[in-house]
Amino acid sequence: MIPFLYKILNSFGFVFIMVGLLGQISFVRKFPSSTNIKDLELTPNRLLGLNGLQVWKLSWIFILGGSIIQLIMIWIV
Repeated sequence: MIPFLYKILNSFGFVFIMVGLLGQISFVRKFPSSTNIKDLELTPNRLLGLNGLQVWKLSWIFILGGSIIQLIMIWIV
C-alpha cells in the first residue's frame, strides 16, 4: 500500500510541474509584450479570467510545488 501511495504522490508532483509548464508557455504566448508588473496587471488580455501577473504567479507556484513534492518523495523513498 505504501509504495503505491509514493507513486501517486510522485505523479501528483509531476502533474503539478506539467501544469506550471503549460501555464508558462501560455503566458509567453498570450502576453508577449508585457515587460513589467504594471503591464501584466493592467493588460486587457485575459487567460481563463486571470491577468498576466496572476498567470505567471500560479505557474511558478505549480512548478515549485511539484518540485518540492518530488524532492520530498526522493528523500522518503
